[in-house]
Amino acid sequence: MLTSTPNQDENVLIRDSTADQSVIGKEWRILYYTVQNIQIDGFLIGMEGEKYPVVCMAAVVEDNMTSQQIIIIVNQAAYNKDARQHESLLQTEQARMHNVKINDLASCF
Repeated sequence: MLTSTPNQDENVLIRDSTADQSVIGKEWRILYYTVQNIQIDGFLIGMEGEKYPVVCMAAVVEDNMTSQQIIIIVNQAAYNKDARQHESLLQTEQARMHNVKINDLASCF
């Protein structure tokens, strides 16, 4: 659970089950490019209907509940390399389709 507002330069990973595609930003490390591109017209900075490479990327994320650092690898993600983009979207259904267990229920449940 986010307990404070991220500053303008902080990179944020957003779980978004309503997104059509995982979109990863510049702070991730590219493991490899696929031969595919995807055309996306999204709300993220620099995403005005252009083609984006589909990549496999990795990053270290911190669980802000436990401060534990975790390596996360995202396959088949659109890569938005715009330097102003600090948010990345993780499409949770895409992860579930590949047997990744995600608990994104509200804490009240």
